[in-house]
Amino acid sequence: MKLLNILFCLLLLILWSSCKVSTPAEEKSNLYQVGGCQGNAFLKPNVVDTCFIYQFRENLILDFCVNGNCCPDSNRFDLRSNRTDDLITITVADTAANLCRCFCKYKIHAEFDGLSRSRYRVKCYVGDELLYDQWVEGED
Repeated sequence: MKLLNILFCLLLLILWSSCKVSTPAEEKSNLYQVGGCQGNAFLKPNVVDTCFIYQFRENLILDFCVNGNCCPDSNRFDLRSNRTDDLITITVADTAANLCRCFCKYKIHAEFDGLSRSRYRVKCYVGDELLYDQWVEGED
């Protein structure tokens, strides 16, 4: 009976040590707002901006647009990213909403280095709102 318990414990130890836990990859990204206002933003309900452009060779470079208040027109967003498996999540927080009565379109630039996969799903959020949900594929 003791031998059976020892073998069972040994089997559990082998199975436990072979499990792979998915952890977020080391973050190698650069995100920033490009210039100031890129033009007037006319906020219409249920209209999605198609300003999502990417290039994916050695690294992933992407640009996308967000709408926001026009005051101030620079350094107004808190930008963060997270990468887990094949998902890249970018969050944009507007740090100066409702200061003026005008709205602008702003361009956000992001670069990701050291990607091990050739295909990623990119989700961009402004606050809690999902703005973009796109698959990007590497060029051969």
